[in-house]
Amino acid sequence: RDVLGSRGLGDVYKRQHSIQGDFEAQADAAANLIKQAGYVDSTPAAALQEAEDALAAWNDTDDSPEAQYAANRRLYNAVDTLYASLNNKVDDSTQRALDDQYNAFVSAQATIERAANVYNLWVEDYEKTVSQFPANLISGLWGAQAPERFATK
Repeated sequence: RDVLGSRGLGDVYKRQHSIQGDFEAQADAAANLIKQAGYVDSTPAAALQEAEDALAAWNDTDDSPEAQYAANRRLYNAVDTLYASLNNKVDDSTQRALDDQYNAFVSAQATIERAANVYNLWVEDYEKTVSQFPANLISGLWGAQAPERFATK
């Protein structure tokens, strides 16, 4: 068994260089931040519960781009609210841990936003291409459909 466990190098590469990998990285950072916030006595219960619910909803989301993006936005908003409720209201060690997780979370979100915009541009190019002759005839015969877009802000 290799040092990567059951995943090969190809799986690791895909995770690190795909929007799915970015979603996973963000969900991991969210889970860590939520866990850390759960240890803080002054964490607002409603903010913590919404973040936990949003993470659970993300984990249960189907693979469609629109559903993933909607769940991602809910998770982002919930974790942002949770972080804001604790920011600079905890001891230095806890603040550093929260900052580290929040920075990883926000960084993944920025990457997701860029990737979603690029993906949507690719979908537009595809739609333009298949709407022109002869591609429109060929795609019609084969039943090709445009890929679903990621929702945008």
